[in-house]
Amino acid sequence: MKIFAVIIAVWFFIPTSETSAYDFAHESKSGSGWMNMCGKYGTDEFLDTMCELYTGGIIEGGIIGYLRERRDMAADKPLDNNPNAMFYCKTKDQTTKQHILVIKKYIEDHPKFLHMPAVILIIQALSEAFPYPCQNRGNEESGQ
Repeated sequence: MKIFAVIIAVWFFIPTSETSAYDFAHESKSGSGWMNMCGKYGTDEFLDTMCELYTGGIIEGGIIGYLRERRDMAADKPLDNNPNAMFYCKTKDQTTKQHILVIKKYIEDHPKFLHMPAVILIIQALSEAFPYPCQNRGNEESGQ
């Protein structure tokens, strides 16, 4: 397991033709940084992987994890009087690739927001594309 961690750590600092993973960690906090990493999604395997890991991590770990923790901590006052409240309708068949394409389209359509934090733009893009509460989709996740 230690060798795997070392390989991953070294891999993060191997430069590519455009940038390195180290740059992603520092520049991807804004919409502009997210677009630098994900704007050409589907054209470069390394950049695609970094984009998927970063975006998936924000969605699953940061945003949904935060909301679930907040819900658990305030069990007597659930979000919007709904214990499963999320900022978008997350269904089981949605993929990280689908989320990336939705976010990319949103940022391309709203360039005036490039300076804003990527996490805010991700929330806005997904909430517009997949409004909550879920309407007759049948396979929404329970939020648990």
